[in-house]
Amino acid sequence: MLLLLPLVAGAQVFMNDTFTDGGRTDGADAQDVAWYTTSGGTLSVADNATIGSGNALTFNPRTVDVNASPKYQQRIVGQFGSTATLTNAGDWIKLSFNITVDTNNPLATASIRTLRFGLFNSNATAFSADAYDVNRSGAASNDQGYMAALSVVNSVRGDLLAEQAGADTTFMGGATAPLTVFTNATLPGINENQNYAMSLIVTRLTSAADSNVSVEYLQDGVSTLINLKYTGSGKYFSFDEVGFAGGVATTPFSFLDFTIDNVVVQTPEPATMSILALGTLLLTRFQRRRK
Repeated sequence: MLLLLPLVAGAQVFMNDTFTDGGRTDGADAQDVAWYTTSGGTLSVADNATIGSGNALTFNPRTVDVNASPKYQQRIVGQFGSTATLTNAGDWIKLSFNITVDTNNPLATASIRTLRFGLFNSNATAFSADAYDVNRSGAASNDQGYMAALSVVNSVRGDLLAEQAGADTTFMGGATAPLTVFTNATLPGINENQNYAMSLIVTRLTSAADSNVSVEYLQDGVSTLINLKYTGSGKYFSFDEVGFAGGVATTPFSFLDFTIDNVVVQTPEPATMSILALGTLLLTRFQRRRK
């Protein structure tokens, strides 16, 4: 009986965007959010058979000179209204979504292409409109969090990364400080024009101020990384936005069109953690009595 307690506990949902209302703003759908481009490009909502039935959000990157400098990830962000905070040991936050990518964009010609996505904290500089923020001098200049990077078509490797606030030229881009690669992981690559179900789970491991975090990535329900620990500086426990980006800083530069749907961000309900703690305590006492 005690072992069944975690199964009946719920989750607190911060975002659940299915784009049913046909818009990319915080509109008629319950728990949908506003989406913005942060480096140019366009966003549109329409039925997309590749990702399933019903509406989905498609990002078409801005067309620029393939040799333009600085090179950067073209990205979008979705801001959810309240901040999700991981306070105690075992607290987690989960981002899940469906996605399909398209490399048929005229500029998607590089041999290596990546899709990046993650959970971030805007640090009180949330986007409220589309922006062209290549140099991170505006609202994206102090964003921080965790993300995954996946190879598209030509699978090379996958990375898990930590984004720290700082004067980097590419939010969600690059591989040097303040962006920290905390593992060169063997994440599975993805192909174009296929529907993938993906999740990213960040868990706080202790209640200490300098607690490590673990990050788990799942693709189509298969966990490829379990309890991978980020032990570097700049560990973060609060989140209020999700981000997606596509591109690689090579010559020629590669851009990606991508479409997302069923974007959900959730944490365990406070009651869930209490039930889990109570269940663990009672089970421990029961086992001691049997001894």
